[in-house]
Amino acid sequence: MSGDDAPEMNTFDDYLSWVLPICFGVLNMTAEEIYDSTPWEIDKRIDGYLERQRQKRIFYASFLTVPIMNAGFNRTKRGVKLEDIVGDDLTDQNLTEGELDRWRNILNKAKEGG
Repeated sequence: MSGDDAPEMNTFDDYLSWVLPICFGVLNMTAEEIYDSTPWEIDKRIDGYLERQRQKRIFYASFLTVPIMNAGFNRTKRGVKLEDIVGDDLTDQNLTEGELDRWRNILNKAKEGG
């Protein structure tokens, strides 16, 4: 995790106390994999995990949340847009305009029923 959201680490023990729960937890790495990995490789795995989680949030909002909210009897008058639910994920710097258009097209097809 590079950038502003990276924790401050002054010693290697600080690094280990931060990274080991992540490696054994969400990354599901074995002790051997952790031992064989460099800090850069672990950092890239964490970045990949965060990107997969972001894509999963966009996917579920596109195919489940938004169409269900817009199709129910208690729907809002102006409708719910994908940006209303996962706006922070869509404004991420890593998301290109083409990817944003692709998700909008998917949402529009889901709204139309096809």
